[in-house]
Amino acid sequence: MNLQEAISRYSVPEIDLEALKGQEESFSLSMELLDGVAKTKTQNRRHSSYGYKHMIENPSSKCPSPRPPEVYLNYTYEGTFILAAIASGFERRQHSDGLTSSFNISERSLMARLREFANKYAEQDADGQSATSVTSKSQPQIQP
Repeated sequence: MNLQEAISRYSVPEIDLEALKGQEESFSLSMELLDGVAKTKTQNRRHSSYGYKHMIENPSSKCPSPRPPEVYLNYTYEGTFILAAIASGFERRQHSDGLTSSFNISERSLMARLREFANKYAEQDADGQSATSVTSKSQPQIQP
């Protein structure tokens, strides 16, 4: 699924559609990180959607020790991560009236996947490849 399909399929009224412009790569990275992450019966209260978006931006920053090398992928709008999580089948629980949400994401599974994800992009960065050159080629652009 791409970002445009997620916008069409999932209604999240709190998301600013203007802020989603140019977020195709971030959506793809979010989907990639969440691929293979286990779902739990309860909401993970250790992180919010705002914290998860930071994991996409700098995946090694939240990894348990020993940390992979630092790599900054790109700015990710919180709503982009929320759409990716919903599209990946996670259940959203909104915090008050705002955008910030929690999800039924397994902490153990997430940390293992985050380490793999961080290592992959750190290696590509070391080889001179950017996340953009790896992930965005097949992503269609959002039509205004």
